[in-house]
Amino acid sequence: MKIAASTSVLAFAVAVATVAACDTQPWGQCGSDNGITCCPDGFYCQPWKNQYYQCMPTPSQCSQQTTDVEWTGDTLSTVYGVQPADCCARCASTAGCRAYTFINNNPGSPACILKSSTGDQRRKVGAVSGVRNERE
Repeated sequence: MKIAASTSVLAFAVAVATVAACDTQPWGQCGSDNGITCCPDGFYCQPWKNQYYQCMPTPSQCSQQTTDVEWTGDTLSTVYGVQPADCCARCASTAGCRAYTFINNNPGSPACILKSSTGDQRRKVGAVSGVRNERE
């Protein structure tokens, strides 16, 4: 009886792990402003337009990426016209920067908002927020 129970638990765990796997391909569509799905390991879901979010490689200096969220922490500066990976690089090279929020569909041009802290998370459809990795 104990062996049968253990086998059942193991089969359930394997089934759950299989269901939880992400079927979205690297560079594939991962959602829209109506909701996000998933991205494979090493990728995050980048909002480009309201109806098109895409799995993009996670920046090496900012491995924690959160889609449809903005940080409420103190703003250090805002940089316009950059790409998401550039936003992470700007944060990594800016003294005191701990996090950022990138908004691609910002009126005028994309905005990279550098933050000295994350503060709280606030839902912001179309944004992606990252945290700079701790320095080793």
